[in-house]
Amino acid sequence: MTYQINIKKSKTEEFLLIIESLKKLGVVQSFKSTESLVTPSEAPVSTDRLLEVLDRAEEEILEGKTVPSEQVHQMIQNWKQK
Repeated sequence: MTYQINIKKSKTEEFLLIIESLKKLGVVQSFKSTESLVTPSEAPVSTDRLLEVLDRAEEEILEGKTVPSEQVHQMIQNWKQK
């Protein structure tokens, strides 16, 4: 399952520490950072492609494949206490 998260630039270091820890625990399989949906080798993302991404995200929400922000917050708090 893939998530896209928008991080405050001032909190990037803290976020990366958390993600690296989750990766070591096996919770996160992989991650990458991009400034946009387009990498230098790609053409701009089409409107149709963006709509496909949105449709898939809505399907995942209906299938219950989301984590509420409160639960993520609690996971981080638990991680900090260890």
